[in-house]
Amino acid sequence: MIANEFYTHTDPIFYDLPSWWHDETDSYGLAKRPPPEGWQAARQDIWFTLKPAERAMPAQGWKVHVSACTDNAERVLEAVWQYCVPLAIPFKFIPHPRTFLALNAKQAPRASSGKLITIYPEDEAELKRVLEELSVVLAGEHGPYILSDLRFGDGPLYVRYGSFRRRYCLQGDGELAPALERPDGVLVPERREPFFDVPPWVNVPEFLSPHLAARQTVVDPAHFPYQVDGALRFSNGGGVYTARRLTDGQRVVLKEARPRAGLDREGRDAMARLAHEAWALERLAGVPGIPRLYEKVTVDGHDFLAIEHMGGIPLYSWMALNYPFAEPSPTREAILAYRDQALGILDRVARLLDAVHERGVIYGDLHPLNILLADDGSVSFVDFELAADVRNESYHPGLAFPAFAPGRSKAGVAIDKHALAVLRSWIFTPLTSAAALDHRKFFGYLTRAERSFELPEGYGQRILDDLYITVGRSPDENAPYKLRLREVLSAPPEIAIDVPEPDWIKVRASMADAIVRSATPERADRLFPGGVEQFVYDGLGFAYGAAGILWVLSTCSDRRSPEYEQWLIRAARRDLQPLPGFYHGLHGVAYVLDHLGHRSDALAVLDRAMPLTSSLYGGNLFGGLAGVGLNVLHFAERTGDARFREHALVIAERLKGAVASGRLHGLDAPEHLRARHVGPLTEGGEPDAGLLRGWSGPALFFVRLYEATGESVYLDLAIRAVHRDLDVCRLREDRSLQVGADTRTFPYLENGSAGIALVVDEVLAHRADERLEAALGPLLRACGLEFTVEPAMLRGQAGLLAAMGCLSHRDPRLQGILARNLRRLEVHAVPFYGHLAFPNFSRLSMDVAHGTAGVLLSVSAATDAKAPFLPFLRRRGSAS
Repeated sequence: MIANEFYTHTDPIFYDLPSWWHDETDSYGLAKRPPPEGWQAARQDIWFTLKPAERAMPAQGWKVHVSACTDNAERVLEAVWQYCVPLAIPFKFIPHPRTFLALNAKQAPRASSGKLITIYPEDEAELKRVLEELSVVLAGEHGPYILSDLRFGDGPLYVRYGSFRRRYCLQGDGELAPALERPDGVLVPERREPFFDVPPWVNVPEFLSPHLAARQTVVDPAHFPYQVDGALRFSNGGGVYTARRLTDGQRVVLKEARPRAGLDREGRDAMARLAHEAWALERLAGVPGIPRLYEKVTVDGHDFLAIEHMGGIPLYSWMALNYPFAEPSPTREAILAYRDQALGILDRVARLLDAVHERGVIYGDLHPLNILLADDGSVSFVDFELAADVRNESYHPGLAFPAFAPGRSKAGVAIDKHALAVLRSWIFTPLTSAAALDHRKFFGYLTRAERSFELPEGYGQRILDDLYITVGRSPDENAPYKLRLREVLSAPPEIAIDVPEPDWIKVRASMADAIVRSATPERADRLFPGGVEQFVYDGLGFAYGAAGILWVLSTCSDRRSPEYEQWLIRAARRDLQPLPGFYHGLHGVAYVLDHLGHRSDALAVLDRAMPLTSSLYGGNLFGGLAGVGLNVLHFAERTGDARFREHALVIAERLKGAVASGRLHGLDAPEHLRARHVGPLTEGGEPDAGLLRGWSGPALFFVRLYEATGESVYLDLAIRAVHRDLDVCRLREDRSLQVGADTRTFPYLENGSAGIALVVDEVLAHRADERLEAALGPLLRACGLEFTVEPAMLRGQAGLLAAMGCLSHRDPRLQGILARNLRRLEVHAVPFYGHLAFPNFSRLSMDVAHGTAGVLLSVSAATDAKAPFLPFLRRRGSAS
């Protein structure tokens, strides 16, 4: 998943690029300065580019990055300007201080941290001159270490071989990668990792050899007496590792802090926060449940804390394993057993927090990932980098866990008390997305929790008293973020969901109104705000962008806008990233344009997409061959053009080989384009299964091809493909069949049970199959979960509701479950100018994959038997 935090600095309501956070008065002085005579200036995403008009830049080569900090950025920019302009050397820079802060934040991308300026030398000779001369000009300047680059000397200059302009190639999984050109002219993925690396055909210039040798110097064990066993996590500020002390084998946790990196919103770097942690652990020494601090070590300018390894699992994981409403139809006994355990845990957490305060420490970061629960039931706290002295009554932490932090409305010890109150609600209603936007959601959460878990009388009111949640009351109500939140969220929704007989037509209209209200047709990069993927996949595809949202508005609410459709047409004519796939590429855009009546524009997009199919090596429906095949079959039927049918048959042959080999990704790709893939789960633990990510997508394509040709071999292939998805499912104790292994399973539409169930139904409509018939009931049972953390269509409650609605003809008992779970969407809903909208983690989203459009589409499919669901799926039977 793409890191969200980088996109939260701009707007409290929606994800956005940091470059949209400002007006021109916020810029560095150089961004306001007219370009030199004969130079071209341009804004590109978060960068400001300056290039001599007469100078041609190579497509790739060695480039120089200049690092800086917030305190010297303006000075470094001026020095580089004064150096590069007389020599006609092109460069680009971050034009806004707050964008630069966001790029250096703790959760920002590690490979780009510290990069204030990029300089583009013409060749290796100019590279050498730039590095040598600028190192003198910038002597004494400082900045964070750029992990992806080779440092030149001990100053702020770094060097890396990479692309100078945007070029892309497709990987084996259908995803796009920044590309470099090999000597034979073939484009290959450019590695952008947080370590220095050069392509195999590139030699490091001789004059850089001493600097490379300095980087590769091994740390003397005498200066670092620990053996690292593994990494627990990384951030821009450093890593957290498991390790053993060499002297005695003592198991420890090592916390690393990089100098000047991993800034928080108060401007503190990782080393400053680690110093806070060391202070806090020393003051808390001997408190049961607080890890012991063994020592502080500094190596190569990085600080490390060696801390006691505390046993147990995060409270978040314990909740995920035990939460009763994560199962279909939990028993009262299971619910009350969870309640008793949760109340006991909360009591132990509160006592430990009191002990921390008694020692004079504000924890500052209490949330479910920082609370560990041991096998014996004891609790411990970890991660004290945001700690402070209790006497600091104005203290505000510079980092925050969504919903657990009160913003700037509270300070000092009140921050911990607020987080504890949120925890008391969260453990019974583990939702943070909507509450992070609107704390009024806690009223409903606590009312529901008191009823569902039979909590002690007054439980919810005591929490509300601690949270100080009173409508219209906020000590920082004039802060800019609070003003924006109040403007957008203050009006309650005009329609209710959690009532005995919801008016689903009005509910759907309210969601459509929210989507239309959010539109920004004046922007070229996006038409509607969505998830962070809109900034990766150009903002107009089906899953994350304008095309999918316009399709949903048209099919679910009969909303058409010539202005918005012209926006999509103009965007589709741009030089898009060459992604041919359906859900995030050209085929989805073509499908929607044709649906909206713009046939010629749709065919123009298809003409650009079809030649790319030969370089597409992923088989799934989301961005791979199955989605392309379904779309060209659709256009063959719509237009009668034989070339589309022929194209589908070629794709069928490639996917036939995939089914035989069991290889969904890579297929017949060259080795350099094959995505790393091992078994049914990807390296990140996400399953390659289900409707959009697994074999069910190719199966759906084979079903449609069987219908188009009458050739039974395609139905045979469809059955074999779905069987491959079933091979990675397991039957849980609740008798639901879900994708996954061990304790982590996936019921969702995108990569889990719900999507498989939809395709099983499609196959069984044409041929009986004993294994599919036996699986369908347990697959549908998984769709009946009363609770999911997110409301999203692809990976949340909405998609499960849609699947039940589409398949309710299979089991009449689904009707009652569906009606109940539809009403429970209310827990996720957030008002947006009085309309219903839905969040994606900590921000509202309007897109199909994660946001309001996806919920609208799902509710439509679940409540109207005549309403379409996703493209290429057929409706049968009746819905609720």
